[in-house]
Amino acid sequence: MMQTILSKRFSALQSRIFGQVLEPSDAEFNKTIQGWSLGHRHHPAVMVIAKDTVDVIEAVRFAKINNLKLAVQATGHGFVRDAKDGLLLNVSRLNAVSIDPTSQTATFQPGATWAQVLEAAHQHGLVGLVGDTPSVGATGFVLGGGTGWFSRLYGMGVDSLLEVEIVTSDGKLRTVNAELEPELFWALRGGAGGFGVVTSMTLQLYQHKTVTTGQVIFPLSHAKIAIQAYRDWIKTVPNEITSRIMLLRGPDAPFMPPFVRGRVGLMLQFVCAGPRLEAQSAIAPLLSIPNSLVQLVDEVSPTELGVVFGAPPAPSESVGRGDLMDDLSDAAIDALLRIVSLESSPFYFLEVRHLGGAIAKVSDDATAFAHRNAKFLINFRVLISNPSERPAAQEYTQVVTQKLQAFVTGSILPNFVVGDEGTARDQAAYPGLKNMRLSMLKARFDRHNTFAYARTPGSRSS
Repeated sequence: MMQTILSKRFSALQSRIFGQVLEPSDAEFNKTIQGWSLGHRHHPAVMVIAKDTVDVIEAVRFAKINNLKLAVQATGHGFVRDAKDGLLLNVSRLNAVSIDPTSQTATFQPGATWAQVLEAAHQHGLVGLVGDTPSVGATGFVLGGGTGWFSRLYGMGVDSLLEVEIVTSDGKLRTVNAELEPELFWALRGGAGGFGVVTSMTLQLYQHKTVTTGQVIFPLSHAKIAIQAYRDWIKTVPNEITSRIMLLRGPDAPFMPPFVRGRVGLMLQFVCAGPRLEAQSAIAPLLSIPNSLVQLVDEVSPTELGVVFGAPPAPSESVGRGDLMDDLSDAAIDALLRIVSLESSPFYFLEVRHLGGAIAKVSDDATAFAHRNAKFLINFRVLISNPSERPAAQEYTQVVTQKLQAFVTGSILPNFVVGDEGTARDQAAYPGLKNMRLSMLKARFDRHNTFAYARTPGSRSS
């Protein structure tokens, strides 16, 4: 590691931490600052690469004393606003994971990815509530609610959260759970990252050494009938099964199955939290839908979920939008198919995730997470391989948004707001009384808005 020469403004900070302090003039700055989402980039005055919890505490204290706003970056999948002229705290090196097989819990640091948590848990026949991309940071996933392949059976990620260690804006390391700081615990369960820097999180795990995965692929010409049959199937499907509609224009890339490379197709995908034998009767109606091209059903380790569903193996750039929908009507299906049928459509995927089940069984006021009664999540993305493609992708995003406006609720889950979409979208993630309660707690625990770049209500004010 090269020795950096810091300006007088930040040399005192380096003397107080064990990690690394970088300014924009440092050779390592540019290559270190980029996160997984290549379309988003912070431009801070200084970056701290933390080595331990003490570094986090010192960085927070320095930011407060010097009136610097502070943003946190772990994997860099999520992005809210550019930390321009602020302090960027990189916690990617704090990635330890420990499993307690007796209590069936995982405790991990903020830089740990879901892939790391899954691998450690799998050694004990356990699994956590992973989303569809194991390279995502586990902490950020949970703070924003956490929806994934086991949500219909066990609820959102926040519903399995047991305890958090967090450094608040006063530089204090707090242990937060249902008994200690219960109001802050409520806020952390879905309220995003505006209350401090999480240094440790403990989640409940569940006994599943294997799961059953399935992908039933159809040509676009038979997509409407297949989606209608899928709609009938999910009306009676057990909570052990979480599924989605995936309309996909497969890029010509090695991680994509050959039958969707370079073409548009429909994939009906599911995960059953159990072995194939137990899933057979429940998935039989889906497999009997006529005119499928390929049916892929397998019993796999939860650690393989990202490989099974083609999660991008490397950092990438995309634009898109997420929305919630209550009814998968024929008119909505027609709108979705019109969007993806145009040859000029630059989309990568357009998905409709089936929600409900255990998500809706938790009381709405139990956590900061909202929209528990939503039926479906619509999410689409346009991959960008060259910056010159970005304007067309952004224009297409606006067109798709307009075409779907008649079918969506206007609400959204925090983790599916892409970048900074404005105050209205932030409020759509936290409506009504939740917005008010979170704003009041924000004022209590971060009175000077040190964590100004988060999506938490109250974080936009100066």
